[in-house]
Amino acid sequence: MENWAKAIQTYSAARYEEDSIDRLNFRVTSLVFFAAATVILYQSFFGNLLQCWTPMQFRGGWDEYANDYCFIENTYFVPPRNRSLPDDNQIREEAKLPYYQWVPFVLALQAMSFCLPHIYWRMLNWLSGVLVRAVVSMAVIAVNPLTGVDEEKTKIIANHLSCGLQMSRNEHHRFAYSSNPIGCITRMLTLRAKCYITFCYFTMKGLFIANLLIQLALINTFLGIPDGDALTWGIALPISLFRGEDWSTTGIFPRVTMCDFEVRELGNIHRWSVQCVLPLNMFSEKIYIILWFWLHIMLVTTIINTIIWLFQILRSQSRLNFIEDMLNSAKVTDVSFVINTDYHNNLERLYNDLGWDGVLVLRIILSNAGELATISVIKHLYTKYCVDENGSIHVPQLIEKTKQGLDLAK
Repeated sequence: MENWAKAIQTYSAARYEEDSIDRLNFRVTSLVFFAAATVILYQSFFGNLLQCWTPMQFRGGWDEYANDYCFIENTYFVPPRNRSLPDDNQIREEAKLPYYQWVPFVLALQAMSFCLPHIYWRMLNWLSGVLVRAVVSMAVIAVNPLTGVDEEKTKIIANHLSCGLQMSRNEHHRFAYSSNPIGCITRMLTLRAKCYITFCYFTMKGLFIANLLIQLALINTFLGIPDGDALTWGIALPISLFRGEDWSTTGIFPRVTMCDFEVRELGNIHRWSVQCVLPLNMFSEKIYIILWFWLHIMLVTTIINTIIWLFQILRSQSRLNFIEDMLNSAKVTDVSFVINTDYHNNLERLYNDLGWDGVLVLRIILSNAGELATISVIKHLYTKYCVDENGSIHVPQLIEKTKQGLDLAK
């Protein structure tokens, strides 16, 4: 139990390299699917999976044989209004339900698939020269509700961000020859634009959207939902249940099914058709309705969130407005911070230095650490481009602190 507790604690521990919608996808949604798989698996082991109504002459092991055989080889659905079974064996084969015994395993695989886009992001973002997770984690711990922002930590973040972005741009070709093949391909794709972190982040978001679409298609295929009902099944089913139209008319998650099997007796083969009840389908039906709604909510939320991020990062005016808003806020929160007369030139240098990747990292800091930490980081970045009395750019020498400071955030 201690190992399980440690594993859960490790998995649920706070990580700061994405926004809240990303965490809803890879952490919350995967836990929802794992919880659903656990509930159904528990019911499978400790409840009645399938119980068949056998003829009077079945004795002892025959009943157990019928139950086990029908569970393994699948059953088929015949609407209760049909007075007789189909004579054609092909029709019976087409009406088989191949999913009920595989539900917990499919749910577990679906849960793991939600982690793949985030694994891609974590594997590649640090190859940019900017340690995104360490930077954002340090920004989070730099903010104290009682003492305010730790300026030393935000100075280190600003210095690392500036140096890392410069290294990423100037040594882009060297980074391209990474031992990570996916990272190498990503570098080659971003050689011209030099937006490696941005490309990786939006690829992760695209993978989240693709994964949600695949999960919905998988549920429709797995349950045999007709194509015309794919977009309305989760809404139509609760309405049907409310009206009293249950599984007996829909045929999805039926409680009562039929099963055919053959028994060899005294050299003769006897074919039996028995009626079986599937209590597990009652739980599966309710769980899949919840999951159907959850996936659609997540799909809409993730698409809207991605569009907002695209607008904030890819539109140059949005990036510039973000930097200016933070600098204007810095004047309010820190009376010692003064924007000098060469503001526009300094702002242009800062804007060009940050680029897409820099603004993206600052946006992630804003999402996780809040406005105070982000303002402090941008304020220190701006001071790197303040011109001294001789007309030269003053760059604070904080490089020796970078590694030590980032180690504290790990």
